Amino acid sequence: MFLLSDSDGNVIKNNTFTDSRYGISLATSSNNVVSDNTIIKDLNFDKRGIRLDGSSTNNQIINNTVSGYENGLECRSDSNYFSGNVFDDNLYGILFRQGSEYNKFENNTIKNNEYYGIFIQDASKSNEFWNNTISSSNEYDFYIEDNSSGHFVVNTPFSTIYVESGSDILILKYLFLDVNDARGENISGIDIKIKEEDSVKYSTEYFGGSDSKTDANGTIAPFLINYKKYDGSSTPTVIPTSVSARSNDWVETSTFDPSNTINITVPDLRVLNTRTDVLTYNIQTAIDNAEEGDTIHAWNGTYYENIEISD
Repeated sequence: MFLLSDSDGNVIKNNTFTDSRYGISLATSSNNVVSDNTIIKDLNFDKRGIRLDGSSTNNQIINNTVSGYENGLECRSDSNYFSGNVFDDNLYGILFRQGSEYNKFENNTIKNNEYYGIFIQDASKSNEFWNNTISSSNEYDFYIEDNSSGHFVVNTPFSTIYVESGSDILILKYLFLDVNDARGENISGIDIKIKEEDSVKYSTEYFGGSDSKTDANGTIAPFLINYKKYDGSSTPTVIPTSVSARSNDWVETSTFDPSNTINITVPDLRVLNTRTDVLTYNIQTAIDNAEEGDTIHAWNGTYYENIEISD
């Protein structure tokens, strides 16, 4: 076993630990790097492969392989970073406990674990999971209990989850937008507003914001949006995403599933004032902008609008 206690700023690298009760244990130790180690136990599922205990913060746990332990990783600390690790064939791949908070877990592989891939308990809060692979957990990929809340997941697919009452986890998705004209060509300069439930997340000037209109590729910069929430239940609540698009006098709002690219088609302008050569989408807009003696041409089609003509 490699044990650090009250020790900061160390590097533990390129070691192999076999059949140790604990592989690597950090206790009240911060700003350490633990990387490229292999920690293997002979499948009697005892103790912990890697453990962070006490106030062990700002440690980097990178590119390690752990198998055969009760807990591949047990984290009882805050604000640590875990990346590129493999937790294979343990009882529990990862365990967050004793109020662990603000840890970031990124690009790790958690597979073939006997019970749970990721187990969160003891009121642990606000841990992040980015771009991980979880597979072949015998019971649950995620198991969250004991009022553990505020966690979120980005691009970390899972098959099975249990969320106890009082606990929660949020699923975020990158929102991708593709705006085209009636011929299927990308269209720039379209005003956009995106809402997550009642919260405005993106808004161009027309809609009262300062974000950019669509670019030459008919899109905007992708950004994360809340998609689903497991809130005290293993059944998620889908969070509605609505998108409004505007071109000239055409405005349309629809609800979409942000897990797929959101496609919007802007229809052709189809009403012409022959004097001004101005095209609009609606007949009423052309009438409102016309002067006495103007001629308005309307293309063949269906117009869903009421028309009012006044002196």
